[in-house]
Amino acid sequence: MSSFSNKWTEKRSESIGDRIRESISPNDPLRNKIETATKQINSYLAKLDSDLARVRAKDSALFEKVVSSLRSHKPERATMIANELVEVRKMNKIVTKSSLALNQIALRLTTIRDFGDVVENLNPSIAVMKSLKSGLNDVVPNTQEELGDLDALLKEILHDVGSLGDIAPSPIGASEEANKIMEEATDTADRKLRERFPPLPASLLKNTDMEQIDY
Repeated sequence: MSSFSNKWTEKRSESIGDRIRESISPNDPLRNKIETATKQINSYLAKLDSDLARVRAKDSALFEKVVSSLRSHKPERATMIANELVEVRKMNKIVTKSSLALNQIALRLTTIRDFGDVVENLNPSIAVMKSLKSGLNDVVPNTQEELGDLDALLKEILHDVGSLGDIAPSPIGASEEANKIMEEATDTADRKLRERFPPLPASLLKNTDMEQIDY
């Protein structure tokens, strides 16, 4: 980190963005860490895409069973399968929302790489990571370990940047921005799921907790 510090002390009159931009050179360890974090996110997103494909296939199969049971005049069996379908759709929503949020973090890392807006982008990204780890823990195996490693890397990058100069994070601003990311991801996930999956027959809705997944 000595080379970073030297760069910062040489041009104290420059803006924070200019100084960080200068620090993140093509062969710089800080830039390498940012690129590593981006690759880790993209790798995890590929895993989530695979999980989504599996969940969507299960959703289609269960929905067909619900319809078949109703046609066969087996309402109790239809209700039982419908409740299982509800749980699958809850899982689908969690994974879809998490995937959308992770894409936003990856986009922010690209912005950091190009423009050096480190603190403004990393603080809310770290807050989002905390939320994602909690939501995905019961849905996707090894989430705590994989997202934990990524979370640690993002915090390490933020620590490295903090050592370059007097850059104070804004917890309030970071929290507000993190909430905005999650709200947008949730709204988009709801819309995508409404468009992709047919609704359950009205006769079954009163016997399921479909309303809990908000679409």
